[in-house]
Amino acid sequence: MRHYLLILFLVPSFSFAIEGTITVIEAPLFYTPDESSKVIQYLRKGNRVYLHPSETYQDKYSFEEFKNLEETKIDKIDDPLLTEETIYRANTENKFLKTIAKDGREAYILREHVFIDFNDKRELNQPVISHDNTDYRLEEPINKNYPFIKSGNYRGQMSFSLGEPNYTAYPYQQRILDSSSDLLKEVDFVWSRAEAIDKKNRFFFGAKGGLHFSKIKHLLETQSASQSNFRLTIGPYASYDTFKTESSVFNIYTSLQYHLIDRMEISISDNSGISDSRVYDTYLGFSGNLGFNYQIFKSVYTFDTIMGANLRMLAPRKYTTNDNPQESTLWQSSNSKDSYNQPFTTEMSYFIGLQSYY
Repeated sequence: MRHYLLILFLVPSFSFAIEGTITVIEAPLFYTPDESSKVIQYLRKGNRVYLHPSETYQDKYSFEEFKNLEETKIDKIDDPLLTEETIYRANTENKFLKTIAKDGREAYILREHVFIDFNDKRELNQPVISHDNTDYRLEEPINKNYPFIKSGNYRGQMSFSLGEPNYTAYPYQQRILDSSSDLLKEVDFVWSRAEAIDKKNRFFFGAKGGLHFSKIKHLLETQSASQSNFRLTIGPYASYDTFKTESSVFNIYTSLQYHLIDRMEISISDNSGISDSRVYDTYLGFSGNLGFNYQIFKSVYTFDTIMGANLRMLAPRKYTTNDNPQESTLWQSSNSKDSYNQPFTTEMSYFIGLQSYY
């Protein structure tokens, strides 16, 4: 008999409940009407949710024919269990709707996550969000290269550099009055592999090679001269990703380069009209590289953009020619084995390029 009485009391309360339908993949129920508050439950798309009856309340005296009537409301609440603060007043401008969680606690849900069953013409004007910000599913078809950054992968780079050349002038017969230089140009290629010693794939080891082109011009007392340098280099390369996010990487690297070709072409011309040029080579050229770069993932189609700076430290070396001079008066020596020394020098350059994982 008690069960029947309980059902009789509960049926009227449920008959007045307002319902709605969840329209997003995963709708959170908040402890308070605040998105930063504790989430006490999640509802899935299509689930039914009970709402506070006042959420759909519509004053029947608010129509046009009653718009000039004064609004009547309770000025004073005598019930000691009820206060103005405890009475929930729904408002269509509110961001949240009041509901109830499965454990019986009061909860709040975002209005944009629910389609309310008004059962009248208000359903026709009820807004529905065009983008579900709770949808964590990947859009199909999934890219064949997903995930884009793989563990234990290879990395390739190609970059173009500009900088200021820096090498000692040939010992000309005349004093140098002035010098000027074109920007050095370098094209570099890097291939590297993530090493197993670092489980986070931050340390890469591989090889680096490149081409160098530069030119320095000198104005002498009665002559003008130019030195054009070409290098082909290759050597081991190591890098470490010091700071890494989902969209970018800050990387430092070092490399030791052997100069497969290091050629200096020197041309001298006199004001009287005579000129000559000779090619000088060195076969024991080494340089060290130290630099950094900033990488932006997938900024150019499937390629990463890299930009950074490189410091090249060139070891002392000796340039020697096998060319006989045509105008011996222009050179320090008419010997076919003419040579001169280059001391330790440094060059600074800045580069931009593309990178790919494979």
